Amino acid sequence: MDASTAGDGDTNTLKRPCKTSPPEGETDKYKRQKRECQDFSPRRYQLDVYEVATRHNTIAMLDTGAGKTMIAVMLIKHFGKINKANNDRKLIIFLAPTVQLVTQQCEVIKSYTDFEVEHYHGAKGVDQWKAHSWQQQLLKYQVMVMTPQVLLDALRQAFLILDMVSLMIFDECHHATGNHPYTRIMKEFYHGSEHKPNVFGMTASPIIRKGVSSDLDCKNQLSELENILDSKIHSVVDREEIELCVPSAKEVNRYYEPRTVSFDDLSEELEILCSKYDGLIIQLHNRSTNQYKDADEITKESRKRLSNSLAKICYCLEDAGLLCASEATKICIERGQRKGWLKGGSDTTDQQSGQNGPILFAEISMLHMEFFQEVLDIIGKRVQQQQGIDALLNSERGCVEAKNMGYISPKLYELMQVFLSFSDPDNVRCLVFVDRKISARVIERTMKKIGQLSCFRVSFLTGGSSSVDALTPKMQKDTLDSFRSGKVNLLFTTDVAEEGIHIPDCSCVIRFDLPRTTRSYVQSRGRARQRDSQYILMIEQ
Repeated sequence: MDASTAGDGDTNTLKRPCKTSPPEGETDKYKRQKRECQDFSPRRYQLDVYEVATRHNTIAMLDTGAGKTMIAVMLIKHFGKINKANNDRKLIIFLAPTVQLVTQQCEVIKSYTDFEVEHYHGAKGVDQWKAHSWQQQLLKYQVMVMTPQVLLDALRQAFLILDMVSLMIFDECHHATGNHPYTRIMKEFYHGSEHKPNVFGMTASPIIRKGVSSDLDCKNQLSELENILDSKIHSVVDREEIELCVPSAKEVNRYYEPRTVSFDDLSEELEILCSKYDGLIIQLHNRSTNQYKDADEITKESRKRLSNSLAKICYCLEDAGLLCASEATKICIERGQRKGWLKGGSDTTDQQSGQNGPILFAEISMLHMEFFQEVLDIIGKRVQQQQGIDALLNSERGCVEAKNMGYISPKLYELMQVFLSFSDPDNVRCLVFVDRKISARVIERTMKKIGQLSCFRVSFLTGGSSSVDALTPKMQKDTLDSFRSGKVNLLFTTDVAEEGIHIPDCSCVIRFDLPRTTRSYVQSRGRARQRDSQYILMIEQ
């Protein structure tokens, strides 16, 4: 990839001004902050990667927190300058796999460059755009930050072509595997393109798939990634400067006792109850088949939702104990209350309601609510001294008793002991990684009830917009802002916090659920970047 030819290629009638002006109403303070951003001094290893990336397609493999985004910013400036010198209208496209990352990286690029920058994702309605809308964007912006699906759709509809692009940046590029949009962009459009854009990929760990058991497996995955992105992986050989800039966390194993309380009989009772309500749903379906043309679909989705809800409750029961299972059930009830299920109504935004079956959906939803209430009652019978639970959890002796009775699991009890071991709770900044969204929600709720932990400011963060247990993008942003500001200092999160998102250097990162891949291990550990930070793995004895 020769920088001197980066601006070559066919020109297009769409021309954008190369010169940019400050945003309307820009304040002196904003201008000063922007100047300070643009005056940053790159580290030696950043310059090394940058210089390599100006010469040929490169995948930068650097630790989390080592400043990969700043290398991308330097490249954006470099190729943007070439575009301007050639009076070329070519675009620079920055791809990131999540909406949060797209929004975040767009702001970074705006702060550190003078280019016109905009971000694009499905929530902005770009899926409905036609050619005219894209032409307006092309006339106005020089750098486009977007999710890969947006670019893939635009390329497939010929609203954009790769001949228009001088540089394509792939954030968290290890996702370029299988049928991911990163892979589709490269296979469907890049490899067959006559005028290929320059490519820069960024990752902390290029190994993403499970089951890597040998050096050969690793080499094959690395080679596959290089082939897909038409790039060479570049890592920094001299790690002295990186280790000074990005402190390595001390790894600690915390062992918890195997669970001694069996919930087999309770799980069986809940399964029988679920079968009963599943049968009632089928009865409603049989009664309504001739009345509603979409009765089959409504019933199928409702039975699936009932089964999935029970699976979540039972998972929380086995993994975290009776109290968390109770909280999981309450979450199901609260969702139903928000949807109006108790009133026999239905939220028109719920995909299961349908135009032709609102009555059937409402009746089934009321059955769901009755099921959840029965589940809550059954679990409640297992929790003795229901009214005294809060008092029980206020003392160390009480927490031991709660563990022995199955109210909290040994795993959750050991997590509490980790929190209690912090010498200065007010100045802690701790991330706790869990596998499932429901786990983040129920453990966060349970921790708030434990008097010994009242010194912590607790919240949870889950990603993905399709799951009922996910936070909305706005709620995710608000939670991250609270964690950055210190308003929250103990955050339960899924892997949404592993990749890319700017999170303050943590004093402690805890894997309540062990990482499933090398990438997950590397990226979650990379969040513990304060001096003398800890990376704690929860392991059963």
